[in-house]
Amino acid sequence: MPPHTPSQKAVMDITAQLRAGAACVQLPLELQHNSLWPRWGLEILLPVLAVFALDRWGIAWTLAIAVAATVPLALLTRRLRRRQLANASIRRPNARHPGWRMEFAPARLYPIGQPQTATLQGLDAAWSLGCYQVGMDFRIELRHQDRGPVALLCTVLQDAADPQAAAALPPLTDTLVDQLAARLGVRRSGGRLASAANPKLGRCTQTPLPPSPTPPRHVHAISPISIA
Repeated sequence: MPPHTPSQKAVMDITAQLRAGAACVQLPLELQHNSLWPRWGLEILLPVLAVFALDRWGIAWTLAIAVAATVPLALLTRRLRRRQLANASIRRPNARHPGWRMEFAPARLYPIGQPQTATLQGLDAAWSLGCYQVGMDFRIELRHQDRGPVALLCTVLQDAADPQAAAALPPLTDTLVDQLAARLGVRRSGGRLASAANPKLGRCTQTPLPPSPTPPRHVHAISPISIA
């Protein structure tokens, strides 16, 4: 079984907090883990090293060093990736990364980093949580039966390129939405992501139709042309 991606681990962490009976959780608008190894570091460092090596040793030695360093760098990247997944923390909402603080006794939703958004409270049977797919990502929103969608609570980012690993995120997100709805005391509305992302397509077997008879071709005789 492949290791969980940062988004999958973030969803599982918040779900575990809800199941443990946490009095409140913080839900960022974009759910993902903090990166302990910034991507921009490699994007800047590697080109600088390449230019330095070309200027100092020439293209032949630079290519030789690059080939020799490929395997150690791959192993180091894999090791750091595993350590990142083990130690990363969920990005908390703040002024730069908005989100929500959810309290459950009573149910209240406080916006963080969203100055134009009001606090949501007084949730009753008219409210519900829904989740739907947008591209490769999944959006969780709070809905009202008369007013429709009221607030976007979170977008769970799909960060798995492999189809098998990507298929694990929809059921995990479904479980998170179920736990949030239960703790907020509201309904779950709309379809489930797992069935939408992995539809069971039944193959209907049809009896092949007999070939239609080919209509006879009418050959028109061409009268010879007499040249005077």
